[in-house]
Amino acid sequence: MEIIEPHISQVLPLFRALHTYHAELDPSIYHCDAPDAEFMALLSGAMSLGGQLFAHDAGWGLVSYVLAKPEFIERDALRMARRSVRIDHLYVCPAARGLGLGQQLIARVEDWMREIGFDAWHVVYHCDNPGAAEFYAAIGATPSKGISAKAL
Repeated sequence: MEIIEPHISQVLPLFRALHTYHAELDPSIYHCDAPDAEFMALLSGAMSLGGQLFAHDAGWGLVSYVLAKPEFIERDALRMARRSVRIDHLYVCPAARGLGLGQQLIARVEDWMREIGFDAWHVVYHCDNPGAAEFYAAIGATPSKGISAKAL
């Protein structure tokens, strides 16, 4: 399968599937009843800020995608300056899992990062998604921060 740089409209069905999964994981935060136009606006906004999409084209449609967004942290009294990329979305259709597509997408993101002079990436995923934690650990990522929350 070829990795392409798709138009956001091609990614929309996969984005909707990923977001539906998020709504199932945490319905107290997410819902999945937004119209396509609102999803397209979110994706367009990310792209207008330098986001980059990569996807696997199976010849009959897309089966995976990643949305990577550059982030710039200025040096301040506490932190060093950093040019990193946030892996904002990564989705592989259930039927295509186990084929190494996620690893290929991350490798493509890392190639793109080198092209634009960035040196690190990070991702935020749901703690009740052990598959995501295992995937990122398997490709060399290490946990960096924890976020705890309490609903009242």
